[in-house]
Amino acid sequence: MKPKFERINRMSLKKKEKFALELLKQIIEEKRSDLPLIINFSGGKDSLVCLSLAMKVSDQVECCYADGGFELPSTLPYIKERCKEFGVKLHIAKAGEVKISHRDPGPLTGCQTLRDFILHYKYWPVPGNRWCSTWLKQRVMKAYWRQFYDNKTILYKVVGVRMFESAVRLWKYGEPKHYKKLGVNGNKYIKYDREHNPCRLVYPIMDWNNENIKEYLEKENIKVHSGYKVFGVSGCKYCPVHTVDVYEKILSVYPNIYDDIIELEEAIGKPAAENKYFIKDIKERVLDAKKN
Repeated sequence: MKPKFERINRMSLKKKEKFALELLKQIIEEKRSDLPLIINFSGGKDSLVCLSLAMKVSDQVECCYADGGFELPSTLPYIKERCKEFGVKLHIAKAGEVKISHRDPGPLTGCQTLRDFILHYKYWPVPGNRWCSTWLKQRVMKAYWRQFYDNKTILYKVVGVRMFESAVRLWKYGEPKHYKKLGVNGNKYIKYDREHNPCRLVYPIMDWNNENIKEYLEKENIKVHSGYKVFGVSGCKYCPVHTVDVYEKILSVYPNIYDDIIELEEAIGKPAAENKYFIKDIKERVLDAKKN
C-alpha cells in the first residue's frame, strides 16, 4: 500500500467521522432546500453508518432501497425496521415494477428482471462486470426517482463505498486519475452520477476501514443485519462475489431459495456460483449432509 494510503488508513475514527460530518453539512448547504438527502440504503453495515451520520446533520434524510429481486428473505424486513427506528422515509425501487428504459427496438427491449437479462446475455455477472448491480440496482433507482423529479433536478445520493475494501476499489477510488475525471471539480468525495445525470454521489466513508465501521456501529449501538452472523453477508442471496461457502450457509437455512437460479443455470448451461460451480450441485451436497 502506498504511504499516502497508509496514512489515511491509520487515521482515527474521530478524525474520519468529523470529516464525514463536515462533508455532509457541505452537501446540505449545496442541495436545493426542498429536496431530500438520499441514502442509497442496502441494509449493510456501510449504508447503516451513512444513514447514522446523515441523521446527525439533517432532518431531510430519506432512504432508497433497490430490490433487484434476488434478496435474502430477511433483508427487506430488516431495512424497514431500521428506517422506522431512525424515523426516515423508505423508498423501495423494485426491479420489474419500476420500468427501466431501453432503446426500442433494441437488443435489451423487454429486459426488466434478473431472469430477463440472464436469458438475454446467456452468462452470469462476474466480479469485474457486475451488470446485475448496474441494471437492477442503479438504473432501477434512476427510473424510480425520475417518476418524481425531472432530468434537470440535482439529487444528492449518499453511498457507502469504501476504498479500503479491496485492492481494486483502492485503485478505482483512491487514485487521482480516476476521481479527478469523475469528481465534481476533481473532488474525491463528491462525484457525478454517470447513471443518473445530473445527480451527485457522495462518499462520506470513502476513507474508512473495517475496524472504523465496527467501532462506529458499536459506539452508536446500531443493530446489524443478522445475515452477517449466519451467512457472512447481508442483502442479496445471489451475488457474483459470493463464494461457495456462502451459498452453502444460505442453503442450510433456506433449502429452496435458489430454485429460480438453478432453473436459469439449466436454461443457459452455465454455473452461477463463482462462474465455476452449479448451485444445483451445492444444494445437493448441503441436503445430503443434512440427511447424514
